[in-house]
Amino acid sequence: VSSSMRDDELFENDFMVLSTSTLSPVRRTTAPSQYPSSRDPTSRPTPSNPLTFYAIGDVPYNDMEACLLPHELRKLSASDAKFLIHLGDLRDGRPSSACTETLYEDIATIFEASPVPTFFVIGDNEWYDCGGTLADTSMAHWSEHLLSFHERNDMDWPPFDANVTHHPDHPEMYSFFLDDVLFLGQGLPGPQLVNMPSPEEWQNYLRDNVHWTRKHFSQNSQRMKAAVIMAHSSSGPVQPYFDALKRVASLYDETPILFLEDNHWFEKETYPDYPNLYRIALDDTVTPTSITVDTDATGGEITDVFRYDRRCPCSSFHRPTRLYSYSSEECEGVCDTIYLCDGENVCGMNGATCW
Repeated sequence: VSSSMRDDELFENDFMVLSTSTLSPVRRTTAPSQYPSSRDPTSRPTPSNPLTFYAIGDVPYNDMEACLLPHELRKLSASDAKFLIHLGDLRDGRPSSACTETLYEDIATIFEASPVPTFFVIGDNEWYDCGGTLADTSMAHWSEHLLSFHERNDMDWPPFDANVTHHPDHPEMYSFFLDDVLFLGQGLPGPQLVNMPSPEEWQNYLRDNVHWTRKHFSQNSQRMKAAVIMAHSSSGPVQPYFDALKRVASLYDETPILFLEDNHWFEKETYPDYPNLYRIALDDTVTPTSITVDTDATGGEITDVFRYDRRCPCSSFHRPTRLYSYSSEECEGVCDTIYLCDGENVCGMNGATCW
C-alpha cells in the first residue's frame, strides 16, 4: 500500500453525508469463501502457537445475568486464553436513569471475577443511548471505570505482554500486538436514531475510526500475520466504517482479518469478494466465547485461521441464545450455576435480585 495514498482520497465515497437509509440495520446472509492460496501459512519461516482469547457482549441486561456473570467468568481459565474482551452494551437500552456511575462501578465489580486481563469496547447502550446531555457524562463514567480496567494491578491476573496505545482524541479506540497479531478496539456503537449526534459529527467520528484502522495496518503491514478488530457493531449507523474496512481488506489481501462484534443472535459471515475478511457476531449469552487465532493454519480457509468455541452457552431460564448447536448430552450440567441464582443464595454479592 502506498504510504502517499491519502485516506480522504481512498475512502471519500464511504463517507457521504449519512442518509436515513444508512441508519437502518443491515441483515446479511452467510456465504462460503476460499482463502487465497498465496496466504498459505505453511510457507512462513517462523511458526507461532495459536493465540486464544475470550469474548462476550450485550450482558448484563437484567439482575439474573448480573448474578450469573461472575459464576460464568470463574469457569474461565487463565491458562487457556490471553485476555477477555467485552464488546459493548452493558445494559439494556431502556430509561437513561440507568446510566448512573453506579452502573459502571457494578460492571467493574462483576468483571473482577475474570481470571485474565479484561478489555471493553464502547456500546451505544452505555453511551449515546443514555440520552441527550447524559451521553458525555456516561462516556466519562465508562472511561473512569472501564477504559483502563485491563491495567488493574490489584487482580491476580497473568502479565499482559503487550503495550496498549489509545487514540489521542478518542481513547475508546485502542491497539495492541500479541504474537504478531494486531488487535484494534474501535468506537463503533449503534445509537438509536433519536440519540444520534449531528450528521457532521458522526461522519467525522466514523472517519476517525477508519483512519485509526488504516494507520495501524499501514504501520504494521510487514509485522502482522493477522488482525482482529473488536467493536460493538458493523451495521446501521456504522455501516460506512465496515464498507471502508472491506476496502482495507482488499488492499491488505494477504492479511487475514477478523471483525468481532456482538449482537442479539449469533452470526458468522465470509465475503467472496474479500476472502481474507471474516465477521463473527456474538449473541447475548452470559457464557464467553473462546476465539482462537492460528496464523499457521493449513486448511486454506479464513475460518481455519479464526476459530471459535461457544463453550456450551448457558441459556436456561433467561434470554435464550439463538442457533443453539450443542446436544444436551454434550453440555450436560453447563447451566448448573443457574440454580445459584434462584431464590436467595448468593445473589446479594453483586446487588442483584434474582428471579
